[in-house]
Amino acid sequence: MPKKTAGLFILLLSLVGLSGCNLISRPVSPDVSLFEQIKAAAEKGDVQAQYNLALAYDEGRGTLSDHQQAAIWYQKAAEQGHSVAIYHLGQMYDYGEGVELNSQLAEDWYVKAIKPGDVVASYYSGYIYQDRQSAKKSSQGYPQNIFWYLDEANSGNTTAQYNLGLAYYFGVGINQDKSRAAYWYQKSAEQGNPFAQYNLGLIYASGEGVEQSEAQALHWYTLSAQQGYVLAQYNLATVYDNGQGVEQDHSKAVFWYKKAARQGDVMAQFNLAVANYLGEGTEQNYEQAAYWYHQAAEQGYPLAQYNLGVLYSQGRGVHQDHGLATYWYQQAAEGGLDKAQLALAIAYYQGKGVKKNNKQTLYWLEKAAQQGNEQAIQLLNQQNSSGKK
Repeated sequence: MPKKTAGLFILLLSLVGLSGCNLISRPVSPDVSLFEQIKAAAEKGDVQAQYNLALAYDEGRGTLSDHQQAAIWYQKAAEQGHSVAIYHLGQMYDYGEGVELNSQLAEDWYVKAIKPGDVVASYYSGYIYQDRQSAKKSSQGYPQNIFWYLDEANSGNTTAQYNLGLAYYFGVGINQDKSRAAYWYQKSAEQGNPFAQYNLGLIYASGEGVEQSEAQALHWYTLSAQQGYVLAQYNLATVYDNGQGVEQDHSKAVFWYKKAARQGDVMAQFNLAVANYLGEGTEQNYEQAAYWYHQAAEQGYPLAQYNLGVLYSQGRGVHQDHGLATYWYQQAAEGGLDKAQLALAIAYYQGKGVKKNNKQTLYWLEKAAQQGNEQAIQLLNQQNSSGKK
C-alpha cells in the first residue's frame, strides 16, 4: 500500500501542542520516581511515608502489587500508631492478603484502631463493628455501632456526631436521611471537626438535605481548609478559581491550590501548574509550572503527562529532550488520552525520541481515532484514500 502520509503528519504537528492545556514539568531526574522518594522516606522511619508505601504495594501504584510488602509496611506504620494503617493491617489478617489469615489478629488490630478523639480511626471502627457485629441489636433495634453513635452524639461527642452523619447520608445501619445527615454534620462541624465541616460544605453546595447555598458551602469549606483538610483546600480553591458564589479571585485560588498540592492532591498540583504557566493569580513562572506538572504526572494524571511531554518536546521550562517527551506521551497514551495517542503516533512516524515504526504509528493513530479524535480520523481517512489510488 502506498504511504502518502508524511505531509499530513507534518501539517498536524502544529496542532499538537498546548491547546486547552497549560503544563510544564519539574526539572528533576526522571529516574527519581515518586515511589522511590516515598520508599526512601519510609526506610528512614517517616510514618506517613510508611503508610503510603504500603498503599503503593497494596494497590500497585508506581510498582508491582505485592501484598506481603504491603503488610510489612502497614505494620511498620501501625506500630508507630498510624490509625488507618492499623485498620488496613487488620484487613490483611482478616482476608489473608500478604499474611496468613488470622481472625483473632485481625480483631486485635481493629480494636487498636479505635482511639477516642481520633476521627479517622473512629470512622473506620464504625464500619468494622458493622461488618462484625451488625447482627447484634440494641433494645431500640439499631446495630450496636449506630446505637453507640446515637448515644454519644446526643452527649456531644463530635466524632460520634460526624459518624452518625455519615451513617444517615449513606444509609449505613439506618434509613438514609440526608437532612438528618446535614443536622449531625452541622453539630460536629460547629465543634470544629474538619471532616464534618467539609461534608457540610458539600451538602450545601449540592443542596442535598438542605437548601442549596454557595455562601454556606464557602463558609464551611473555609473552616475545614484552615484546619488543613486537603479536600476542603482543593474545593475552596476551585470555588475562588471559578467564582462560585464569590467574586472570582485567582490569587486566592492559587493560595489554596498550593496548600492542597503540597499535601499531594493531584488535581491541585495540576491546577497550580496551570496557574503558574498562564500567570493567573501568580507571576508567570515556567519552572514552578514544570515542577507541579511533574508532580501530577508522577501520580499518573494523563493530561499532566501529555503536557509534560509537550514541554520536553519544546524545551519550555525544561531542557529539550525528545526521548522524555515520547516517554510522557506514552504514559498518557496508555492512560487513554487521545491527544497523547496522536502525539505518540507522530513521534513514531518522525522518529523523534524513538525509532521510526510505521506499525506503532498506525496502532496509536487508530487508538486516537477510536476515541473520536478528529485529527486522527482525518489522517486515517486520508491515508486510506491515498492507499486506494
